[in-house]
Amino acid sequence: MKKITSLSLGISFIIMTYTGIMLFICPHGRVAYWSNWHLFGLSKDQYGELHTTSMIVFVLFGMLHIFYNWKPILSYLEDKRKKVTFTSKELFIALILNFVFIAGTLGMIQPFSGFLNFEESLKELKEEFASLFDKVVGLGMMRGLRCKSGVDLGMIIQKASKEGVLVLKAGRNTLRFLPPLTISKEEINEGFERLKNAIKTMA
Repeated sequence: MKKITSLSLGISFIIMTYTGIMLFICPHGRVAYWSNWHLFGLSKDQYGELHTTSMIVFVLFGMLHIFYNWKPILSYLEDKRKKVTFTSKELFIALILNFVFIAGTLGMIQPFSGFLNFEESLKELKEEFASLFDKVVGLGMMRGLRCKSGVDLGMIIQKASKEGVLVLKAGRNTLRFLPPLTISKEEINEGFERLKNAIKTMA
């Protein structure tokens, strides 16, 4: 049963991570439904359902995993006298790491705010100029907009350059973005407004 627990935990973690990424990059709001958004044959609803069910499996087998490994887990909290303590350096570091991610996300602190704001602005650009762009691609801050067939990518890059926005070509038809993690919300808004002004005549 321990082997089944560990393997099930690992598989559900992979599925949950994959579907979480897909939900993150999919169009927000009801745009995914209006545009009949699909990626690798699955819709936003299907990714959401898979994410939920895999999360349930992950939680159930995660609890079993803790049960089977309770003694080793407690040993991580033991001091030199083999007594459980909640003041260990390792526990403190683990709590701090999780606190940083939670506080950074909720407080919209850099680099979390730059990452989240950039993602949102990129999706909005794709939706506003749906006649030019097919979908958002890439991960993290290394993102791109896949251009639709017949769209002059070189012209978009040239027009953006005249507006002071540096974007590049990736592959045959992808407009590439690579902003720094420290980019502010104001810089993101200004950059996307300039890009919109550059390509509005092409839509």
